[in-house]
Amino acid sequence: MVDNALSKYAGIPLPSLNRSFLELLRTQGFDLVQTGPSQKTTRIYFKGENRGYVNNTVVQKGALLGYHFATVGHRSDSCPPELTETLVEWACQRFKCPKTDLVVHNGAGSNTGRTFLLFKSATTALRTLKTDSGMEFGADDIIGQQGHRYIEGRIIDVVSQRRERDPAAREACLSEYGFNCFACGTNLRQRYSGLKKELIQVHHEEPLSQTSGEREFDPIATMKPLCPNCHCVVHSRIPTYTVVELRAMLHDET
Repeated sequence: MVDNALSKYAGIPLPSLNRSFLELLRTQGFDLVQTGPSQKTTRIYFKGENRGYVNNTVVQKGALLGYHFATVGHRSDSCPPELTETLVEWACQRFKCPKTDLVVHNGAGSNTGRTFLLFKSATTALRTLKTDSGMEFGADDIIGQQGHRYIEGRIIDVVSQRRERDPAAREACLSEYGFNCFACGTNLRQRYSGLKKELIQVHHEEPLSQTSGEREFDPIATMKPLCPNCHCVVHSRIPTYTVVELRAMLHDET
């Protein structure tokens, strides 16, 4: 429970939204640690790496997360000097968020001359933490907030790269294993009457993302057919679940 994790927290009382957000982070694998001599800062860690914080300033500014800049090579809560003038634009582009999700705070007292980046939106804060921690951020991670206006449909330009796949490898895998999900056994064509297209997917047990370039591989030894549900679960963790682990998870449910 978040109450146990915050038992030593001595900052101003956290609003319910902040507490709920920290509870969510714990379910996502983040650790909450109280730091500082006065125990008024809650640090958010993932696998030992500092990802952000919550303190009195974050709460007073109506935000949920204070950003830690370690992932851009600056192990500090304050913005690197070279980003100060373009901080908002940089953050909006990096975290795919509107300016209204952000608060730029100029420090005072011992922090005079330092600039801090805070996040007000729970969805943007979670996306930021998961992205910086190498975790996938999906539709299930979007958090609705009371009074929020939901707008979508804006067209944006996206430039990306993807690894080329060999369609013959898919055919070889399915020729060997068939069209039943290797984990749960579902056959989509049999389950959904009238389905015009075969939707079974093939999973690389040695992820392409972990290779530096082209490679030769055996599709029968390293690929397995998975239904979209099981394939999504496999990739919900970094490193990915093995098919053996996935089968064990299904067995546990029964």
